Amino acid sequence: MSTVMIVDEHPIARHALRLLLESEGHIIVAEASNGTETLEIARRLRPNLLLLELSIPGLGGLEVIQRLTRQAPEVRVLVVTEQSTEYFAARSHEAGAFGFISKQTDLQQVGMAVKALLNGHTYFPRDTVLAVSHVQATKIEDNPLKALSARELTVLQMLAKGMTNNVIGERLLLSEKTISTYKTRVMHKLRAGSMLELFDIARRYGLVETTAFSDEAPRSPLLDEARQRELDLMHEMIDALPHALCVRDVEGRLITCNNRYLEQHGLKLEDVVGRRMYETQEWPEEHARFIHERLVAETLKGQPYSADVVLKIQGKNRVLRHWGKPYRDSAGNLLGLICGNVDITDRDDVLLDLRDSSARLEAIMQAKERFMEWVTDEMAAPLNNIAAMLDLASGALEPAKQAEAIAIAHSATQVMQELLGDFRSYLRLEAGKHVLRPEPLDITELTRKIVDEFQASAQARGLSLQLDMAGSLQTSVWLDPHAFTRITQALLSNALRFTDRGGVSVELRCIGLGQGLIKVALMVRDTGIGVPEEDQGRMFEAFSQRLDDLGIRRGGSGIGLAICKRLVERMNGNIELISSPGEGTCVSTNLMLPAVK
Repeated sequence: MSTVMIVDEHPIARHALRLLLESEGHIIVAEASNGTETLEIARRLRPNLLLLELSIPGLGGLEVIQRLTRQAPEVRVLVVTEQSTEYFAARSHEAGAFGFISKQTDLQQVGMAVKALLNGHTYFPRDTVLAVSHVQATKIEDNPLKALSARELTVLQMLAKGMTNNVIGERLLLSEKTISTYKTRVMHKLRAGSMLELFDIARRYGLVETTAFSDEAPRSPLLDEARQRELDLMHEMIDALPHALCVRDVEGRLITCNNRYLEQHGLKLEDVVGRRMYETQEWPEEHARFIHERLVAETLKGQPYSADVVLKIQGKNRVLRHWGKPYRDSAGNLLGLICGNVDITDRDDVLLDLRDSSARLEAIMQAKERFMEWVTDEMAAPLNNIAAMLDLASGALEPAKQAEAIAIAHSATQVMQELLGDFRSYLRLEAGKHVLRPEPLDITELTRKIVDEFQASAQARGLSLQLDMAGSLQTSVWLDPHAFTRITQALLSNALRFTDRGGVSVELRCIGLGQGLIKVALMVRDTGIGVPEEDQGRMFEAFSQRLDDLGIRRGGSGIGLAICKRLVERMNGNIELISSPGEGTCVSTNLMLPAVK
């Protein structure tokens, strides 16, 4: 008989999988709801198979797979998740999983996948691209990339794509200093003297695709004296042009330019002739080398081009219609580039308004499409749970098992009803149809009741949940109890979901300000995983979570905080979030409410 371990944060999902597997004769030896517990139990029990949901607290699902592959390779991992098949199937395969099933599909596939894995096969969606790009070289033994470790190869690929050390560190969960060490090690192993050489090696051996920055044409020296005389004659003609124009060699050094170019940049000819852009004051230092590399790349392509660009010139942003044409000698050898620009900063404002309106309309359409995608995705998992349990209940099961299946189907139905409620509330708020119905009440009594409802959930996860209302001096207010309850529940639910140790504290302050108004401040603090600074601005927007292994959502409809923010705004209040990764989060809500006489 095969032994199986089930890992999922949601008890309903674990129970459903248990019934499905037990009905096929498998033995469930353990269940777990977080990554840390999963590793400890799996190493100790060594089950034949581990069914894993990626979105679990503690260690992420992908990291669990990687560690199990090293520490208990005989445990075959089957991912059964709500996450995107297109993105996470390949990532799971790379991490070491043997199979992948989306909860948005028929859960009866679990049985097929289990049989495949236990018989030594893998089970992945057919249309998932699992092949990792391989190094292309005429002879593998001549490939210098063989000297790199897997981590070094990953760092090289990210560097070649233009990522900074900081961004790579965030992707690989390493410090910026560690990435810098990897970068130095890679350059040493590949004998690269600069980042350009490093990129060329990565491109040459197929680690990244050739781009406009690839350097494949032979470079020519500065133009000789005969060609310079030809340019002197040309200079007389171009100097009369009202637009900026210059001539550069294939390495980007300026050969000559007209007076308009010098006036545009506020320079003298002797300050720029024979020099590259980053060696002069033509462009801001932080942009000069990038512009130079782009210009050289276009030169080496050997083809005319034109483009509209926005560049900072003498401290002001200017819109330029830039153009360039390769310059060759009579034998066809590439010598350099004749290029110029027309200042079109004062272009028609109507055109800009039309483009801006078009972009806004496209963003609105994309938001609607994303909303519909998330609605269908969120509904798929509970619906499949219901269908699977009803199929089991209608089969030849003993009465006790049938009762369990029906109970799970009932719980999944309740989950779907809650999701529908969230979606309906969000749409009503977005359409401005949500009507507030304030009534006189004691806000401290309402807050205590809401917090008490979450005590059991907090205790089940080993967390403390405390309520502090010492600062509530005037507590009788006019308030819509349903709206305030929805706000408080959303904040508490989110805080508990992302907290693995420590606890959550709720503080309520009610202070009278005179003129019949009471300032109400509700603060919910947790000691959870925190929110990266770059993600904090998106926390109150519907369906804006990043889809990657560092930020997999831990369940919920994804719109609780969005509903929360809109309700607060309807009550003429404000809400703000302060968070530090690894330390916790504090969400503060401030309302001005009428006092009850």
